[in-house]
Amino acid sequence: MKLSTSFDTSINRLLALQNENTLFLSTWNKGTDHLEFSDAVIWPAVKQYSKLKNEYFFSDELSEFKRSLVLNGVFPLSDSELDCIGIFSNGTSAAMLALMSIKEIVSSLRAILIAPTYFTYVKILRDLDSDIYYYPIKFKGSLAQLPIDNIRECLACRKINLVVLTIPLFGSGLSPEKECVEELCAICENAHCYLLIDYLYGGMEWFKRNTIENEWLWGLCLKHAYIIFVESMCKRVFLNGIKSAIVGASADLIRQMEIKSVHLTGSLSYVQVEMLRELYSDGNTAFIESLIEKNIGYFHQNFEVLETLCRNTPVHILPCTEGYFCLAEILNSSDKDNMETAIKILKRTNVMTIPHDRYLYFTPQKYTFRINLSVQKDTLLVGMRELLQLYF
Repeated sequence: MKLSTSFDTSINRLLALQNENTLFLSTWNKGTDHLEFSDAVIWPAVKQYSKLKNEYFFSDELSEFKRSLVLNGVFPLSDSELDCIGIFSNGTSAAMLALMSIKEIVSSLRAILIAPTYFTYVKILRDLDSDIYYYPIKFKGSLAQLPIDNIRECLACRKINLVVLTIPLFGSGLSPEKECVEELCAICENAHCYLLIDYLYGGMEWFKRNTIENEWLWGLCLKHAYIIFVESMCKRVFLNGIKSAIVGASADLIRQMEIKSVHLTGSLSYVQVEMLRELYSDGNTAFIESLIEKNIGYFHQNFEVLETLCRNTPVHILPCTEGYFCLAEILNSSDKDNMETAIKILKRTNVMTIPHDRYLYFTPQKYTFRINLSVQKDTLLVGMRELLQLYF
């Protein structure tokens, strides 16, 4: 389906109505005073700040640093594959640099967004004068089914040269099965079509052991020349104030991204680079992995509390198996415009929710929104009870 040029991702109308007491269930932040990262790990990254506060690094100056990360054994790369990894200031910048570099290769971008997807991809692709198509995932219970046949047909008919897939599907807490992702990789490779896998909110599966790096996705990236893989440890451990992003791609594409980053996104600070060094050091691996598991336990517990609270009510909590976002839907929403529903909820309850159609996930006769499970349980309960009082 082709995306309409009138499609609007903005939530400014909502944001303008909030006040200091608004309960933001769909927030992108966890709040304060819980799930805190240990200062003992942060301190080594900042202890020399007084001496090195003027130090900074461009992405194309980090070859030795990348070599040290690979030698630590965290990344499943050989020394000869060092040029297939890039380090950038944040995930949004990395995505933008990747799409700009691809456009330079293919001249004109014709993209498929697998929905739900992050709104930034719509904005970047529009800025690059792209033709944008989208295909929604079909959720059946805890399964997310990729529209493989639709994508294959569109690749051929529309001469698509870019597919964007977020793992998990943005805001849903669900991912497609590995076999389907591998099939998509093969289809894109055969069609000489780039596939960008956004894993920025990945690495937090509830019912599996999570390691520092996803060897399976790195393997796909190294196997297929047209795969780009974007991830950030900082999302998993709530270090967004010192964040960075790591990209896996062909050496040529990484090089183009690094060149562009110098004048488009600038440098990484001394603290950003040193924080990455600490996150990926051998001595901190056990701590990081145990912290991620602890955080997952918190998300899962909040999910179960909300699921129990909303059982047999008009507010339905959808299945979720990873990360700290899940989806909820309100049945029989009478508003044709989901933004109007969100505004009505906010005005009547002072609870703010973001309609998920802003991420290209459309659900007729239902109002669907995301919930941040990293928010404190008491806040979530107060917000959901307000919604239940309004609708039940």
